[in-house]
Amino acid sequence: MKTNQKHPEIYSAILISLVFLQFLSPAVLAAQAQAEEIKQVRTEIFYRDGKLILTSDFQERVTRTRYRASGNVMITFRDIVITTQSAEYDEETREGYTTGLTRFSQGQQWLECSRAEFNFSTQTGTFYDARGYTDRQFLITGRLVRKTGPDTYRVEEGTATTCLEDHPRWSFKTSSASIRVDGTARLRKTVFKIKGIPVFYAPYLIFPMEKKSRSSGFIPFHTGNSTSKGRMFSEGYYQTLGNSADITIYGDYFSLRGLALGGLFRARPSPSTRLAIHTYGIDDKLKQGGILLTVDGESQFRDDWRAVARVNITSNFSFRQAFSDSFRAATISQEHALAFLTRNHNSLSTNIAYQRDEFFFPQKSLVIRKIPSLEFLSLGTPVKNSPLFLTLKASMDGLSRSDSRAETQRLVQRLDVYPRLA
Repeated sequence: MKTNQKHPEIYSAILISLVFLQFLSPAVLAAQAQAEEIKQVRTEIFYRDGKLILTSDFQERVTRTRYRASGNVMITFRDIVITTQSAEYDEETREGYTTGLTRFSQGQQWLECSRAEFNFSTQTGTFYDARGYTDRQFLITGRLVRKTGPDTYRVEEGTATTCLEDHPRWSFKTSSASIRVDGTARLRKTVFKIKGIPVFYAPYLIFPMEKKSRSSGFIPFHTGNSTSKGRMFSEGYYQTLGNSADITIYGDYFSLRGLALGGLFRARPSPSTRLAIHTYGIDDKLKQGGILLTVDGESQFRDDWRAVARVNITSNFSFRQAFSDSFRAATISQEHALAFLTRNHNSLSTNIAYQRDEFFFPQKSLVIRKIPSLEFLSLGTPVKNSPLFLTLKASMDGLSRSDSRAETQRLVQRLDVYPRLA
């Protein structure tokens, strides 16, 4: 205690120094980091087709044309980048050699390996114990991966898959593979595995790798024979309408019936909206002609609104019997068309619908229509300041019915209200 009293200025100076160091240390560290960055060596070598840049913590020239680099090594040439911890480069042969963990990238191509040999002039090389992507879509591993050209590879004793998980659900294990980016992979002595379990063996396998792009064109011609329609010849054309829609137009010629024309329109403008419309018709020589229309669509809107359309109708039942693709479609005597807009939010439901049902009979069909149908439903709303709940179902319909015995007015109105207190 006496010492503290005799020399208080010493302890004050120490305290001030410590505070000063707290402010000074970040600046010192930043200066040290900047100094370390400045210490990186950069070598630029110019060629007719580009400039090669070699950067590292340490470099030396072992011969007139050969460089040796170590520590955070990076070699860049055009779109090629190689990073490693130790490398040698010959500016005359334009060959580079790396040891230790090496990463290679060129455009969408990326590899990681234990060591590599690469020629920057021919863009070819060998990667040892390699793993990576050829186009961000195709994952390969191999004891040796040879880059034989700008966009071609050869894999020896490796695997290939498009499943990009750490543990792929499926893969091809192959003795050798020739791969062309955006082309095909040709695999030899291949075992197909699912979750590591061998499923089948193929001595030679071709796997497509091209980009999944849609294109327009004619549908392959085909022909057939039918006892009721005669010889059939079919041809069609498929047209893309951007990335989210397409249309197919086709024709079927029947030697006993005549020419039938059909069309299919499909659209998927968003993940929550889809639409498919199909129509088919014929002016039949045997007086069973008609038209088919099917619609299947659904769309989600804001605030929990949803629109749905389901339509499957024909102009007459004899056409359905003669030209349906399945036994069930040819024999079922009921057609249904429904389009509605609905909203289900909390305990409330609102529905606006159009509905048409037709039942075929020999003399005259039975047709029931709802044009439109408005429905409101409350599953249970608490009455203020009471233990009671109010449920309500209310609907307003415009109805019509026609059959062989009776026919209503064009539109009959109906109102229903069902309140309930419980």
